[in-house]
Amino acid sequence: LTIILMPKLVDEELPEYFWPEGFVYVTYCLNVRQAVLKKDFGVEIEQASALEELRTWWSFKENVAEDPNYAISFLDLFAGETPNWQFSGLFNGKARSEQLEKVITGQLPSA
Repeated sequence: LTIILMPKLVDEELPEYFWPEGFVYVTYCLNVRQAVLKKDFGVEIEQASALEELRTWWSFKENVAEDPNYAISFLDLFAGETPNWQFSGLFNGKARSEQLEKVITGQLPSA
C-alpha cells in the first residue's frame, strides 16, 4: 500500500497523514484484536494514548525502517501493552494471557 496523493488541506500533525500506510496497518491490527477480545471474551480495551502521538509515530517509522522486528514492540505500545524493546521480535503470550485473565475476572478494568 502506498499513498500517492494527499488532500490539499491536511493536518500533517496527525499520524494518519504523517504515515498513512503505517497508520492503516496498525489500526487494522488493533481493530481485529479488539473485535476478537469483544467477541470471545466480552472485553473492550481502551485505545492507548500513544496511537495519537506524532512523536511516537515518527520513532516507529524510523525504527521499523532500520529493524522490522520493532513493529511488534510498537504494536504492543499502540495496544496499550508494555513493549519488550530488548527482544522486540517476540510477542509475550504468557504476559498477555495473564493480563487478559485479570480483565475477565475483574482484577483489571476494561474500557
